[in-house]
Amino acid sequence: MRRHFVNSPESLPNPECLAGRTTWPEGQKTLLGRVVLSAVEGRGFDGKWSVKQLFLLALVLMPLVFAAGNLRAQSNTRLSGTVISKEDGSVVPHAELSLLGTSYRVTTDDAGSFAFDNVPLGIYRLRITAPGFETNETSDLQLLPDITRQVRITLDRKTYPVSGVTVKGVRQIQPNGVTVVDRQQIERLHPEDVSDILETVEGVQVERAGPGGQATIRIRGSSTNQVLVLLDGHRLNAASSGVADLNSVPVSAVERIELYKSGASAQFGPDALAGAVNIITHPTASLRPATAEATVTTGSFGTRRQSVSLEVPINSVNVTQRVALDNRTSEGDFDYNYHVSPGNTVYHGPRINNASSSRSFFGSGTMSHSSTQLGYSFQLYDAGNGLPDKASGQNENAYREDDRLFFSSRLDHQFSHRLGASLSGGYSRGVQFFSDRFGPLLNQYETRYTDKNLDVKGEVVYQTGDLSELRAGYQYRYAQLDHEDLLRTVYATAVTRRRTNSFFVSSRYPFDLSRSGLLDDLTLTASLRYDHATTDPDKKQILFPQPLTRHVVHTESWSPRLGITITRGDRLRLVSRASWGRSLNLPSFSALFWQGTGRSAGNPDLRPERAEHLDGSLEVSTKVAFITFAAGMTFYRKDVEDLTLWLQSSPDGAFKPQNLGFARIKGHEDFVKLTLFNDVLEMSYGNSITHALNKRPDHHDYDKSLVYTPPYVTTFSLSLAYGVLFASYDIRWVGRRYALSGNEKWYDPYRLHDLTVGSELNIAEDWRLRLDGRINNLSDEPYVLIAQHPMPGRAYNLSLTISYQPKGTKP
Repeated sequence: MRRHFVNSPESLPNPECLAGRTTWPEGQKTLLGRVVLSAVEGRGFDGKWSVKQLFLLALVLMPLVFAAGNLRAQSNTRLSGTVISKEDGSVVPHAELSLLGTSYRVTTDDAGSFAFDNVPLGIYRLRITAPGFETNETSDLQLLPDITRQVRITLDRKTYPVSGVTVKGVRQIQPNGVTVVDRQQIERLHPEDVSDILETVEGVQVERAGPGGQATIRIRGSSTNQVLVLLDGHRLNAASSGVADLNSVPVSAVERIELYKSGASAQFGPDALAGAVNIITHPTASLRPATAEATVTTGSFGTRRQSVSLEVPINSVNVTQRVALDNRTSEGDFDYNYHVSPGNTVYHGPRINNASSSRSFFGSGTMSHSSTQLGYSFQLYDAGNGLPDKASGQNENAYREDDRLFFSSRLDHQFSHRLGASLSGGYSRGVQFFSDRFGPLLNQYETRYTDKNLDVKGEVVYQTGDLSELRAGYQYRYAQLDHEDLLRTVYATAVTRRRTNSFFVSSRYPFDLSRSGLLDDLTLTASLRYDHATTDPDKKQILFPQPLTRHVVHTESWSPRLGITITRGDRLRLVSRASWGRSLNLPSFSALFWQGTGRSAGNPDLRPERAEHLDGSLEVSTKVAFITFAAGMTFYRKDVEDLTLWLQSSPDGAFKPQNLGFARIKGHEDFVKLTLFNDVLEMSYGNSITHALNKRPDHHDYDKSLVYTPPYVTTFSLSLAYGVLFASYDIRWVGRRYALSGNEKWYDPYRLHDLTVGSELNIAEDWRLRLDGRINNLSDEPYVLIAQHPMPGRAYNLSLTISYQPKGTKP
């Protein structure tokens, strides 16, 4: 039996079930929270807004729009340096420098120094003009987060070929555990989903339940609910489960992705114990030409996809707007076979009820002028998919519906050369509906989760010196989950709320050591964050299936982080990094208060998982003629206390989450990247080795590998982009994954081959056509990512993209 799930009227209960009234205890409102909550008091928070409430919410999110007067970006990135005369080495004052393709302009001071503050991430060229000197234009400069690029530019009083630029910090790939994938890299990958992008990074493991289904992420042996996923700085993780679907954001809307592969609670607060993924969609004003693009895709398992995107920069007023529409459907069913060790049995058969469909409308924009920048993003998303359950007991009727409304805004203002501030806000409302009204009565269910999140953050940035800075701020988060059991109302968890107040401070102090002759730069970073979370269930007394008293849960935490970065050399660049910190993961609402049935229940006494993490890395890069080479190695270790596992308890025999001992996760990541002929040919090798062991204090010899964590993942990629042709070939080797916490059963290692080929050509002055085809799992390898959820064999898709770039807008 097949269903069309998305917005299927016959599958939804009475719409009145969605309506509810949210109350806000006055005694728990902070000063900032009072203003925010007044905007969403009463029925306004369930989607029915009055004019007054909309006005109040706008007042909270954008109070600086009318006070600031001017617009400009505030970021962690800075470009500074000195302009000197090539003839005698004297400084050149009053030289004008401009970032090509942008409105950024500065003038050198009397000492010949200049600085571009808060520059959006990207690749730029500088043009320098000065009276009495020839105009100079630099080579590409790549700006990455938390990195100050320093350049020393020489000008000649005579006509001469453009001289080279001495750059300190060439291609510093990431500051202390942060990997940035920018728009240029994304376009080279030709990915279908955000998960395809992240899967190329060492230490990352993406889990999928099947074709067209949701995708979640693990980082360095973590579980999926230990990774915080953010959209423009605001969380996407569901309050009920603590996980987020990476593929709910269309690739065409993504400007860049920031991946934090170590604990990131000092930056983002609780729930970033294993790291964070921040998907940035705000376009950079005036940096790219206007573009319209449409793509149609067809593939295996009845997969169909249509997407349209439009980006319109208005250079005269520094405004860039982007919209993206994405529609996807898939029948999803496929034949499978897989093997579980030990044993010789091969499980095979048809995989049913994998159908899925999704629709997304995404918009984002940036407006800037002079000293302030305003950015915003919004999304309307609805999806549905079948829930086939485990292969040993497939379910042809269960399904899920997922609807989300998301909005965020950010306002940055630069008050002076040294002082800046930012204010951001985000709101999301998601509804997940699960249903199975067939089969044995005790196995039937119909339930709805309504998840609401509100987030307000203010931050002040002070440049304490030419290269150093101090940041401080406050953040308020409100999360609410309303669980309705539409089949057995007595089992409903009802409304649970979590309020988190956070204060944070961070600093960065770079030191110029070039005169020492041994090192070029040394940068020290320090962050400290205090979080106080209060989790409060409405339903305090439980009488069925057994008496239970719930209580309010208070959690306090301090999350520090220290880092050091050392650089040496220009042509042969060495970068060494090390960091230490602490992070935590709050229990999900379901883990705390799930009423469940007689077979499962939450644990109100569950403690948060806490981790201490340490990592160090060394990277080398150089460029000789037409060859660019980069390589590096990172060692890491993470100790997780109060590890949470769902286990059967006594005497009632129900499954409950429990804090059991601690886990020690350690390993290393290696990469080698070789680029030839100005990015025409690129070869890369990545390898991650992970030893993730669960250790229990009551068992001195207990060293069991954490489930679903492979001991190694090795990738090799070869890509070619020559003329109108492009191609890539990827191989991924994955080690065994244990299916049970006692390591009694495991899935054998597997190897995947993926091939992509395509062509992109001009079909008219303003039109381009791209055709690309992809074959995944070329060797038809049987494999499993989640226990008893087999993945499909060989699969293909074919995409046709046509883009329009009006004449006169090309860079």
